[in-house]
Amino acid sequence: MMKRVYLTVSILCLQWTQFHAAPMAVRDLLELTREADTIVLGRIVAARDIGPGGSGERERIVETDVEVDETIKGTSAAAVKYRFRSATVGLESLDSMLRQERVFFLRRSGTYLEAANEYYPSIVGIRSVVRGTTEPLDRVIEIVGGVIQAPTVPTATRVEAIYTLWRIKRATVAVPLRRAVNERNLDVRLAAAAALLSIDDLGGWPAAEGVLLARSPVVPNDSDSMHNLIVAITESVKSKQSIPFLARLLRSDDARVRRAATSALGHAHAAESIAPLVQALDDRDQETRLNSIRAFAEIAGKHDQSPSDEAFRRDPERYVAFWKDWAARRQ
Repeated sequence: MMKRVYLTVSILCLQWTQFHAAPMAVRDLLELTREADTIVLGRIVAARDIGPGGSGERERIVETDVEVDETIKGTSAAAVKYRFRSATVGLESLDSMLRQERVFFLRRSGTYLEAANEYYPSIVGIRSVVRGTTEPLDRVIEIVGGVIQAPTVPTATRVEAIYTLWRIKRATVAVPLRRAVNERNLDVRLAAAAALLSIDDLGGWPAAEGVLLARSPVVPNDSDSMHNLIVAITESVKSKQSIPFLARLLRSDDARVRRAATSALGHAHAAESIAPLVQALDDRDQETRLNSIRAFAEIAGKHDQSPSDEAFRRDPERYVAFWKDWAARRQ
């Protein structure tokens, strides 16, 4: 039988921050896991305001009890201090977090524990995930994957879990994301597609194409789903196998999508990128044309022909002509 341990936690102003859109303040699980002395899966079951925090009227010290279901790293103690900074509004937010399963990342500071990262003291968690590893990072990923795959968990929590795995190139990450990308729930499906593309996994492309090339909007243009798909393509897609998908994205009516595609075509460093990039040199959007020129410069290693924004505005025809000629001699 699993032994439950109660941690007495002193928090200097608690604030729970949820992650919505990449690349803003992405949780780095590798860093959190490495820096934490203690990682536990559990939930806050009680909280007590024990006095002012000493820095402004709104700052308070809160003492909480955390019921621990599993110790992932380190040795659990019956009573430890966990300090965290926030304002009185954080105490109100704490009420809604009571008894929610979380994975806490803590490090020792003298006689007490504090958050390994004050901005992200914990991530979403769930009990009863079968343990298949003793390695802390992979165990955390297993638990987060359990949240993603749990149909009874609210959609917002599942999406939060998906973005927790953003850009983590580890075999254990792709498994829950590939399952989630085939779900009916659109928010979960698109979040999983973006997360897969953030690790340059081809499994994200079918769902991404379905949204980015849709004749009528599937999601609002200013939605987190659109933003995250575009960011993932721009910054993380580099594989040669993605070039056919990227070439098709150049047909999108959304200039942001075409800009992302041209950037990624350059990151691929492949001869197969040349033909679609030549097409993009005549794009009606100036930034797409400039991205195409910079992609050519990246592929060819001719950085003297990669202009600044101002230089391109002054004489765009010069750079377009140069790279069309360069491409023609290689096709």
